[in-house]
Parts: sequence; C-alpha cells; structure tokens
Amino acid sequence: MTCRISLIGEINDTKETWKLAIRITKMCFIQKTLGGGFLEMLLMDEKGHKIKATVNILNLTNGKINSKRGKLILFRTLR
Repeated sequence: MTCRISLIGEINDTKETWKLAIRITKMCFIQKTLGGGFLEMLLMDEKGHKIKATVNILNLTNGKINSKRGKLILFRTLR
C-alpha cells in the first residue's frame, strides 16, 4: 500500500505520519552551547503553502542533511 502525497494545508492530527513533497525555502542551524542543536526550516509545497519545521539534531538517528536550499533532506528515523 502506497501513501499518497499530501499538501501542507492537509496536515492535521488524524495521522502521525505524513508524506509530503516540499521545497526547503530557508534553513538554518542553531548551535547549543553544550552540543547538539536545532535545524530550523521553512518548507513550501507545490501550492505555495508554508510551514516552519524545527528538528532537534539529537533526535536524528538516520538522516541525511544537505545544507543547500532547495536540496533534499531525507529523515528516515526520528526518535
């Protein structure tokens, strides 16, 4: 069974996992003094809907981060 791709405007609390096709329009890393940090991103879907996403880097267990705007970020597993 494949999961259909949703738009940002369709996100709600009925599911825990969503499959989105988005573009990263802004991204910055916020370093914490004791190690780790946060990755903040502004995401946009094909209809122009935007959402801010913040990920604690310590919660990334198996992901690939590419710091260039518009490139793919694949988060396979979040703790």
